[in-house]
Amino acid sequence: MEPSNPLEVAIRNHLAAHGGWMGFDGFMQRALYTPGLGYYANTLPKFGDSAPASEAQAAGSDFVTAPELTPLFGYALARQVAQALKATGCDEIWEFGAGSGALAGQLLDALDEMGVAVRRYTVVELSQTLAARQRDKLARHAARLHWADALPDQLGHSIAVFR
Repeated sequence: MEPSNPLEVAIRNHLAAHGGWMGFDGFMQRALYTPGLGYYANTLPKFGDSAPASEAQAAGSDFVTAPELTPLFGYALARQVAQALKATGCDEIWEFGAGSGALAGQLLDALDEMGVAVRRYTVVELSQTLAARQRDKLARHAARLHWADALPDQLGHSIAVFR
């Protein structure tokens, strides 16, 4: 029986071209980020939007994260980020895999309210589809937001938020 899912076809074709072998990292890269097909690279909804998981799933998204449910998570995390920024004297934050961008918005809003200056907030996002959604959601913070599509060799004088 031939597969009908285009992503499955692409993965099977890769396997056929490489003697039936693919490392787990290669499989995950294809499953998540194949342009237009991978989980994070297609246009289907991923994250719930301020709704309980059952409602989010009914609306077509797969899951809900804490920042989607309430800004309280972002505001609580901002207190720790503020302490780290002050202790290190840096003014730059990196977030890896920012999802919908909700946490970034909450952190920047909360840090602004606390009077903590953030000069640059960099989102490392491998999915251009998600990066476009994040840009839309975070437009009010556009002047200090930047996107990268790969991990940096080193962070230097920055604070990192891992998700």
